[in-house]
Amino acid sequence: MAYSFSNTLQSTKSATANTSYNPNKMSNYYSFSNTLQSSSINTATRYSTKSNTDIKISATDKRSVAAYRYTIALQYLNVAKNISTDIKNECVKSLIIDHNYEVNCMPIVYVNLKLDKSLVDDMIKNQNDNMIIFTLSKYNDSSEMKVNTMVFRKKFIYFLPDNVNKMDPVDYNNVTNDQMKGDTYTSLTLGLLCLDHVNDNKTHCEVTAKEVTMSEIVKYITSHINNLIIEPFSYNDTFDQFVLPPHDSVNKALKYLNNQKVFYSTPYRYYQDFDCTYILSSSGR
Repeated sequence: MAYSFSNTLQSTKSATANTSYNPNKMSNYYSFSNTLQSSSINTATRYSTKSNTDIKISATDKRSVAAYRYTIALQYLNVAKNISTDIKNECVKSLIIDHNYEVNCMPIVYVNLKLDKSLVDDMIKNQNDNMIIFTLSKYNDSSEMKVNTMVFRKKFIYFLPDNVNKMDPVDYNNVTNDQMKGDTYTSLTLGLLCLDHVNDNKTHCEVTAKEVTMSEIVKYITSHINNLIIEPFSYNDTFDQFVLPPHDSVNKALKYLNNQKVFYSTPYRYYQDFDCTYILSSSGR
């Protein structure tokens, strides 16, 4: 299903860093706060919390019209203690899901928060250990029964903006009383990467085989990935012997294989979306 905007649309285009967030260097994304109609979007989606974290999306076919509202929920997970802290909706100022298909092999979520400084301090100090739980749900706004359906609930690792000092505690402006610290708030933007995507991609890939086709090699190194869709290769040669040297990720291994013999007549795309992972050409067919 694809969507286009019925209200005013602004787009921003520039480069996106793979592992760091710079608000002045975003890839293509479209910002909105209210209604979407069915058509075409391949870029990021911005969820604004000014409307109670609800985003209305309409999908039309010949039989019916459905208008969906999407809601988001975030929790901060202390992995060592297995304790989660709810992040209130009013603390979430905006959330962008950035689908930069040309640069990244998975979506990056950018969320702007205004949180208690003690919680921000904990996030900064434990960024290599703790996680964010992100739940996306939807309901049919055209239906009399507003039944909320979960789209996904996943754990995300998070990274911080380049301008955040990751070594020192947050400055509390000389506030030393723990109770007073709870009354001070600060803004923070986090980048989120789905843990399942990271684990599926960060897999050791190494192959030595005889009488094997390129598609068989690709299927072998991606056999652990669920809901994988592969467009049939345009060129699927059989090799008498083929050696894939060690690579520490599926993404790197695919780039190596495609450099040996291209998969398609157009550049391939490997992308891990939330509902499936796909390898396909960029021909648009």
